[in-house]
Amino acid sequence: MSDEAAAKKTEADGLVSQGFLSSSPVFRSFQSTSSMQHSINSLQRALILYQDVDVRKAFPQESRKGEADALFNLHLPYQTLGRHQDAIAYLQQASAIYREIRDREGEAKSLETLGLLYSDLQQHQQAIEYLTQAAEVYRLFDADQECNVLNHLGVTYLMSGQPKEATWNYERATEVAKQLGSIDKQLIPLRNLAGVYSNQGDYAQAKAYCEQALRLARQTSEPREEAKTLYTLGQLHYKHNQVQLSINFLQQALAAFRQSGDKVSELATLADLGTAYSHLGEHSQAIAVFQQAIAIAQENGNHQAQLDCSYHLAEAYFAAAQYVRAIEIYQQLLSYAQTQGDLQLEAGMLLSLGTSYSRLNQAAQAYECYQKALPIYRSLGERRGEANCWKNLAMYYASQKQYNRVLESIQQALDIYRDIGDRPYQIQCLGDIAATYFSLEQPQNAIAPLQQELTVIREVSDRRAEIDALARLGMAHLGLGQLQQALQALQQALEISRAMGDREFEFKLQGLITTFSKAQQQSSKSRQRWQFWR
Repeated sequence: MSDEAAAKKTEADGLVSQGFLSSSPVFRSFQSTSSMQHSINSLQRALILYQDVDVRKAFPQESRKGEADALFNLHLPYQTLGRHQDAIAYLQQASAIYREIRDREGEAKSLETLGLLYSDLQQHQQAIEYLTQAAEVYRLFDADQECNVLNHLGVTYLMSGQPKEATWNYERATEVAKQLGSIDKQLIPLRNLAGVYSNQGDYAQAKAYCEQALRLARQTSEPREEAKTLYTLGQLHYKHNQVQLSINFLQQALAAFRQSGDKVSELATLADLGTAYSHLGEHSQAIAVFQQAIAIAQENGNHQAQLDCSYHLAEAYFAAAQYVRAIEIYQQLLSYAQTQGDLQLEAGMLLSLGTSYSRLNQAAQAYECYQKALPIYRSLGERRGEANCWKNLAMYYASQKQYNRVLESIQQALDIYRDIGDRPYQIQCLGDIAATYFSLEQPQNAIAPLQQELTVIREVSDRRAEIDALARLGMAHLGLGQLQQALQALQQALEISRAMGDREFEFKLQGLITTFSKAQQQSSKSRQRWQFWR
């Protein structure tokens, strides 16, 4: 009987190995639905053998361990097949058996895997519970894995909107790594801590953690770790508007990634570098960098990165006033979007094409693009895109001096910007409405939108924009012969410019006030002076 039990156990052990190999992530490129089913069948057969009465009697500890291993491995094919609840159920059963037989490694591994699976499913609270248990078990025998799990816990807390708890876990991971004497293990939590403080707006603390990580990275023999930390510093400085510093670090990171042959990170760094150059208005550098990024994306077969970088290249050409080249790329992206049925991308490219044609004074082509983009955005329920179309259509109508249609279109845009709470664009639209009434020589109708514009400007505390709006309000009153109201608006603008120390605006406004004060003392002057601020 013992020989038969031993044979069954040996068969079960082989089936567990076979089932694991069939579903292991290491061999994912060779896997299929049929291979996953084969893995499930092998592991289910192993379970039956381990649970056999004779096997259990002859090998009580080994059979329970084998049963737990089979249950643990069963989560792999089910997870690959997208049957996550089945995967979770098997992991929970495995964890219970590992705990029962006091197999700490198996228990910790099961708890960790459960936590990571829940994290992938965006079920953060369950992920936190399992990862916390895993960290506690690893603490008893494996500080290295404890450090890894603490990092996962930090990420999960951050994703669940709990930065304080994320910080605690990253700090704990750093301490464990120090106790291990592992520089490599310290780098990840230090970079993560920098990210937490950066998100909270604490630039100085984030920078301190990054610089600490960089000093440690330079003590390792792995150039890629230094490159990753330089890249993190580049991202940090860009986020906090230190763009030139960002470029300096990104260039260093780029050189290090190239040295280590890390093409994926090289591509990401080039993309960020191009964005930083664009931010500074250094368009020729941005163009060159995005072209390099596209070449690497093509080489790596990264189609999404190729699309993203192509779009940014077109934007760089547009910013450099190379509209024809921008149009060429927008057209390519439009064709791709139409082929793929990607309506969001199609509408975006039509809008970008329209703006580019407008800059080339090709009004008819611009109008056609806006008219095509508008119904697509509406069908998608994409309110901002719809508003942008209306705003651009208003610009087209203004170029054709169709002012009534300008007012209709810009009002449509304004209503949407109000609905979505976009104050900067509300300010622009209200200013455009006022400007249209000025063009129609109807200053009396410009006053209401200018007053609304002032209200929104004051809500966002843009003092320079407030000066400009007050000056235009003064001009509207002047156009109506209301010199007292005009002077009041200009005087308010003057006080703000003095408080800001803006001598140029102050000088200009003082000149206007002096001129209109003299006019107030004389008989009513020509009403056409309302355009003087322009």
